[in-house]
Amino acid sequence: RYAEQNEEHQDSQGGSRHGGSSPIRHISTPPMFFFRSHGLKKGRLYLPCMATVEITEPMFGETIENNALVILDFWAEWCGPCRAYGPVYERVSEEFPDVVFGKIDTEDQQGLAGMFGIRSIPTTVAFKEGIGVFMQPGALPEDALRDLIGKLQELDMDEVRAEMEAQEGQEDGPQGKDE
Repeated sequence: RYAEQNEEHQDSQGGSRHGGSSPIRHISTPPMFFFRSHGLKKGRLYLPCMATVEITEPMFGETIENNALVILDFWAEWCGPCRAYGPVYERVSEEFPDVVFGKIDTEDQQGLAGMFGIRSIPTTVAFKEGIGVFMQPGALPEDALRDLIGKLQELDMDEVRAEMEAQEGQEDGPQGKDE
């Protein structure tokens, strides 16, 4: 059902398709999902208050690991819906100085686009405490983006980690449990 709603939302928002497959697993409350930032290079990059910042592959890992909440906009210059979403994303970014709002140009950063399996742009992705917690293609309405950030700020990451561990345990099989 969520996939159908997501496709409807994407079509209604005029998202442009990009090739690839997503490494993300969905959990019980779409569109929230969780994934670990495996293979990200740890560093000491902290991005202070700013509206938006262009994210490149060399700084990606450091940005995710060293900032509590990071919102990413995957976009391209040729994409009409991306150009329409850009000013909305910028306006909302100015309201949340403690959140890093990154922009990833899928034409220049094809490795990052491939890593996320970006098939439609714009796509909004969010990381909290180094864990991916949201991914949705299509331009989000301004109020929806504001609401998303509020929900992400309130998200209890201890619960997220516990749910991730439970999911990992289920993937490993029943191991000693009676069914």
